[in-house]
Amino acid sequence: MNKVFVVLLAVVIVSGCVGQDSDIFKALTSMQLSKPADLVSVNVQTPDSVFSGKDFKWWLDITPQYDIDNVAFVIYDKCIFTVGKLAPGADAFTWPKLESNRTYTYVISYAAPAVTTETTCNVKARLSYDNWQNVSQTLNVLPENEWFERDKAGTLSELGLTKHETKSDLKVTLTWEENPPFINGRDYVLHIDYEDTGTGIMEDIKKGDIVITMPENLDIDSLIPATGQASGWADCDDYSYADYSTDRYTGKLTLNRDLTFTDRKAKRSTCTFISRSTDGNLLDTGTMFLNAKYSYKLYSDFDLKIEP
Repeated sequence: MNKVFVVLLAVVIVSGCVGQDSDIFKALTSMQLSKPADLVSVNVQTPDSVFSGKDFKWWLDITPQYDIDNVAFVIYDKCIFTVGKLAPGADAFTWPKLESNRTYTYVISYAAPAVTTETTCNVKARLSYDNWQNVSQTLNVLPENEWFERDKAGTLSELGLTKHETKSDLKVTLTWEENPPFINGRDYVLHIDYEDTGTGIMEDIKKGDIVITMPENLDIDSLIPATGQASGWADCDDYSYADYSTDRYTGKLTLNRDLTFTDRKAKRSTCTFISRSTDGNLLDTGTMFLNAKYSYKLYSDFDLKIEP
């Protein structure tokens, strides 16, 4: 079987008897199951080999780089091992939240079956969690005459786009067909691209789990039928006001369908906005925020050797 994760480290305790566990295993091996690019470090310490018919312990360390929610570590295939009695023998551990840069350690007990020949057994595990990708762009809107004056003077770039994004397995890219700054009162098209940049599997992003908060210098109200009905939405596909009566005033657009990833990408979304200035004669600066919640799964496996 191809390893999804990479074993990085070697024996950390010299070969030989290990105190009271000398009749259970010979030595401990530390294995890094996660890859350097992963947001969560997963390390296990397992016996270099275990003895036939004996219970044994192994250790799990989980260290997230960022706070993660709804975390679960599941042994979904124990191979031929069964639950042991030396420590909790659970096949799954769950946590509502793990904090960044803290290491969470757990001891797990398994029992090796009776074997007559040396046997190598492959144990398979899955780590799942929820996380957020947060993106922001600061945009400037200018009166038309000032935009052309700055363009002629070569100073438009001073008012260009400022952006920030958090590190995550999900990368959301906001691309304007025309680069800011914008001219007041014109239409501008935004493309939204979604990519799984992690080493695991991105679950479908659910309807409602991405919210765009528009700045006051961008408008979409004039693109909505005067009745307020959310029919069509040709000018902002995949997003709408979750509650027209309130969200159109707060400028919040919500994902209105599930996003499915194929070859690590989801279908592009496109929105058309109208630039506006609270005072048509002055520079207007505002920040757009996109907050996306996603669920992610990392798969790994490691070998345990049983000696007769």
